[in-house]
Amino acid sequence: MEADEILQHMGGYGRFQGLVFLGLCFIYMRGAWPVMAILFLGGDPGHHCKIPVNSTLNQSIPGKMVDGVWTYDKCKIYVPESGHNETQSCTSWSYGDEFKSTILSEWNLVCDKDYLVDTSTTVYMVGNAVGAVTLTSLSDRFGRKHVMLLMLWIQGVIGFGAAYANSYILFTVLRFFIALLNMLPSNLFVVDNADSSAEHQSPTDQPGISQDGLIGGPVAIVTQKKNYTVLDLFKTPTIRKYAIIMFYIWLANSLSYFGILFATPTLHGNQFLNLGISGAVEIPALFICMFALETVGRKKPLIVFFFLCGIMNIATIFVPTTTESGVNLTPLIITLAMLGKFGITGSYSVSYLYSSEIFPTPVRNHALGLASFFENTGGIVAPFIVYGASKSTQYLPLVVFGTLTLIAGILTFFLPETHQRPLPETIEEVENLKYTTPQTSNKPESTHL
Repeated sequence: MEADEILQHMGGYGRFQGLVFLGLCFIYMRGAWPVMAILFLGGDPGHHCKIPVNSTLNQSIPGKMVDGVWTYDKCKIYVPESGHNETQSCTSWSYGDEFKSTILSEWNLVCDKDYLVDTSTTVYMVGNAVGAVTLTSLSDRFGRKHVMLLMLWIQGVIGFGAAYANSYILFTVLRFFIALLNMLPSNLFVVDNADSSAEHQSPTDQPGISQDGLIGGPVAIVTQKKNYTVLDLFKTPTIRKYAIIMFYIWLANSLSYFGILFATPTLHGNQFLNLGISGAVEIPALFICMFALETVGRKKPLIVFFFLCGIMNIATIFVPTTTESGVNLTPLIITLAMLGKFGITGSYSVSYLYSSEIFPTPVRNHALGLASFFENTGGIVAPFIVYGASKSTQYLPLVVFGTLTLIAGILTFFLPETHQRPLPETIEEVENLKYTTPQTSNKPESTHL
């Protein structure tokens, strides 16, 4: 009996699954805070060299016009009594008042140390990757709920410790372990959801499904003897094509999503407002995504979301901060960037479902596991792309991420539509394109969206 038919006869979504969903909402909501915290913990309130006593900014700090605004140098100061002909590097700094205190201002992570804030973010994302790979096996040995609660308590204690860290190294190490534990609860809940659903509603409890797991009575059960590995993803041409494209899609999704998130402080305007808008645009994106998945499918919405993200982000570099007549175009730039965030949110959401449907059962877990590797790799690399690209042009990071998503959108054209198609059970089905035929009325529809 096929997986789609079993799930159909189990009855689908019920009250228990609804309660689990509500619990998951709180867990996932909590998990977002440590990720985004660095935008404020490492925020730059604005800085320049500390001016000598009885001197002024104009007398001590060199500057230049940037987008029609006089901007003081952040890392240089005039050598005293040089007549503004010679500069030297700062030894101390003065900071603005947008943030009361951050790790940047507390430990002077500016100028030749300005990469350390992004390094801390990268270390955090490495912790995410390590946690996703290594810790979930604990749930099999000690149980889902107990391990999840223990890890949440430990994460809370470490979080308090990070708040009182007295050095950059200690802060970064503690953030690594916060990230490592941040991946565990969500993963455990997903696994626990599946296990608990099976406990509350076994397939054999449903009418017409026998203890042999088949509709209508006992039939010989065929066991699959071959052990499949990750290498099977690359042995046949169609699966290999799908795998390479999907892995790039996951890399582009993660790079662009986290890259746009971490690049938000580089936008003009209030950082708090920009981040709030960045989160708010995800809500309509997710609702539109759910509607599109039900009515249109997977492939077309994914292409549209990728192209929307790419075009909007690339457009930011062509819009000046102010016009020649003095009109402030900052709101337009922020709008374009937020539309890009809208697009990448939609593509990220579609990719989760699309990836699980496009691969056949024997290699599905291997494909999703390797996709998770590329996803984590994107999150690790994103902070340094933001750091490196922003050194040349303020909005260049958005252009880089926009280009990556445009390429992903083009590659999606080479993938099949999986909406209202049965899940492929064998590699041969995919290679022969049998599973791409829409389900007929005499066969139960897939329980997937």
